[in-house]
Parts: sequence; C-alpha cells; structure tokens
Amino acid sequence: MIHQSASEGHGHASNDSILIVDDAPPNIGLLYAALQQAGYQIYAATSGAQALLIAHEVRPNLILLDVVMPGMDGFETCRRLKNEAATEQIPIIFITAANSTEDIAKGFSAGAVDYLSKPLRVDELLIRVKMHLQKQHFLLVQQEQTEKLKLIVDNMSEAVVLLDAKGQITFSNPACHAGLGYTGDEVLGKSITSLLSERQPASCLKFFSTDSDLNISSPTHCGPSEVCVQHSSGKALNMDLTLASVFLQERHYVGLLRDRQPELQHHASLLAADCDPLTNLANLRRFEVTLEQCWQYCLSIVMPVSLLQIRIHQREDCYHHAERHAGDQILQEIARILLVQANRRNGLAARIAEHEFALLVPDLSKEATAFLTHTLRDELMLLLKQKIPASRTEREKAGGISIAYASQVPHAGQTGKQLLDVLSNALPTRQCDEVSRIIATEM
Repeated sequence: MIHQSASEGHGHASNDSILIVDDAPPNIGLLYAALQQAGYQIYAATSGAQALLIAHEVRPNLILLDVVMPGMDGFETCRRLKNEAATEQIPIIFITAANSTEDIAKGFSAGAVDYLSKPLRVDELLIRVKMHLQKQHFLLVQQEQTEKLKLIVDNMSEAVVLLDAKGQITFSNPACHAGLGYTGDEVLGKSITSLLSERQPASCLKFFSTDSDLNISSPTHCGPSEVCVQHSSGKALNMDLTLASVFLQERHYVGLLRDRQPELQHHASLLAADCDPLTNLANLRRFEVTLEQCWQYCLSIVMPVSLLQIRIHQREDCYHHAERHAGDQILQEIARILLVQANRRNGLAARIAEHEFALLVPDLSKEATAFLTHTLRDELMLLLKQKIPASRTEREKAGGISIAYASQVPHAGQTGKQLLDVLSNALPTRQCDEVSRIIATEM
C-alpha cells in the first residue's frame, strides 16, 4: 500500500520527499501525520520489496526504514538500496524496537546514517530528519560542484595535475595525457620532477626540497615558471608551470602546465616582423613605435630623451658582389657594438636603413650623450679600419662615419619622429673630406 500526500499549508513548505517503510500501517500513520504536518511529501511502503520499487521510481530524499519486517527485513532492504547506483546515496534512518548494540552496529554496517528507537519521540524524529536532509543537500551540492569542476578540468586545454605533499601526482586531466603522451595510469603516482627534462634548470625545482618532498615553506602560489617537460616520446616541451597550494587534510598542490610553443611561435613571428634579419636589431617600424612610446613616457615625467643616428659611408660599395659577405659582417659588428651600449642604458638599437643605425637612450644628459657619441665614433672607426679589405687604399679602408645626436626633454606638441627626421636631415648623404663627422642637433 502506498500513501502519498503533499503539504497543504501545514508546517513549512518543503520539496523534500520521505519514504516510510513499515509492515504495520498504524506505525506508518503516526509517522505520516507528523511528517506531513512538517511539510514533507510522503510515500509509504509495507514491505522491503515494495520499498525497493518505490525508491527506484520516486527517488525520495530520505528513507525511514523499519528493521523487523516479514520476508525481506530492514537490513537486507538497506543493503540492496545501497548496492544500486540509483538509490545508494539516499540516506536511510532505521526505526525499530530492536536497539541492542549488535543491532545498531549491524544497521550502520548495512549503510544506515542513523538509528531511532521505538517508541518514537516526534520532536526528536523531526530534528533527526531535518538534520540528515540538510546534510544530504549539502553533500549533493558538493557533488554537483565537484562534477562541474571535473567537467571544466576535463575540458581544459591546459594540463592539470594534483600533487600530494610529496610532489607525487594523484590526479591528471585528459589534456595532460594528450599533451605529454602518457595515460592516466602512467602518470599516477609519478613525482612531478620525473616529468621534467634533463635540460631542466635547477631553479625550476625550487618548489621541492632536496629529498623530493614539497617545500612546506614555499608560498601558496608559485609561478608561472618556464620548464622543460619530458614527453613520453623523449621530446622536450617548453611549458609554463604554475603551482598553487591547497589543503585537503594535508597540503596538496594544483599544478597547471601550459604549452608555450604557440606563444613562442607567435613571439618569434612578431620578432621576425619587427627585427632586421641581418643584424637582429629592431627595424625602422619597431624603432619608430618604441621611440614614440619613450617620448610620451619621458614627456609625462619630464625626463630627457637621447637619440643618435649613425650613417656609414664608403667610397666604394663594399656591401655587394665579391665583398658582400665581408660587408654583412661589418654591419653585424656595428650592430653588436650598438646593442652593448643600448643594453647598458636600458635603450634600444635599430637598423633603420641599409647603412644607417639609430640608438635611443632615455634619461641621459646632453653631456653624457656627447661623450657616448664620441666613444661610439672611435669604436666604430677602429672597426672599419680593421674590417675593410686590405686591398683597398688607406683612404678607402678608413671609410667614413657621420653621427648626429640630440638630447632634450620632450615638449607637448612634439613627437619623437620629428626629432628623428631632424637628425636624418642633418646627416650628409655621402662621405665628405672628413673621415668622421659628429653633428649636435636639437629640435
């Protein structure tokens, strides 16, 4: 026999349903009245077999189960409910006069969450029911959140691993298996250090102590750090490793491995588009963009900008035909000298034309800029004397250099490009009688 009732304004409104299982209809009536008054939706069964059918059909939120019943008793009914995926998570409270220690232990072993002795006290019954329903709701919410989180992690493009306190992998997502070439079983239990390439710098092991234990004193969030991870094929993969500590009874780490190869390829393509292929210095486009950025920054904090433009002159073209290779080497040597000066001063060196270079340096006084210009002139002239082929005359071997320079604090309404144009117009288009010439300019 099945009794069903929905709350009709009595007690508090509830969407929770409860299945009462008892072979004595009077007992069902008592429970039914108390729970219906509290606002629960009630189902009832008078046997274990009937309870299994109803539980599969309606999936109640909680089951009140009598132990002593003819045929299938409460213990067996409980075990069968817990062995079925559809009903295993439904909390079951035993209600019975059999309240010996052995019976109570047997009930919990069968899968019950609580045990109420007859005769029942209604207040206690309602408190226990409410408590277990709230606990069940909390567990279901947690389970739903866990399932959502697992769905997100399983569909992430980045590799995710969970590490225990010793740095061993306890979980890995499909992206980890696909990206590293390992199955879940092959990764499980491995130390994160065992996945690192032999080329891995020691600094990337800062998350771990020397005995392979996780460094407990490390910060709660580490990275991203560039690492080389060993693919199952033996190939070294460039990846970013981020570790974040979590506490699941003891300290654990969530590790995120992101493939850097697309980023490196994109960066390389950008560099290729913005770099001079011969010297690897910035090209004109990149230089002009950086110049304007530097100009605006120095304008905002009233800081001087220093700009040098270097033009290389030769009486004969030593950059073509048989001497093309030697000419390229000279340009590369010039680029190296300029790059050293740029790196010393947080500046930028560029090749802006076939035989022209530029050097941008922020926060350098006029006096320091003049000194830098003369130093560069001497170093570059020495290079030309050494590198021009010996078959040339002394005058041809000397070649020529013109350098225009300026150092000034930017003013509103001016641009860095205007200053670059001033320098370019000040330089001679070809070598004059002087082997080298330095031109001080301003805008």
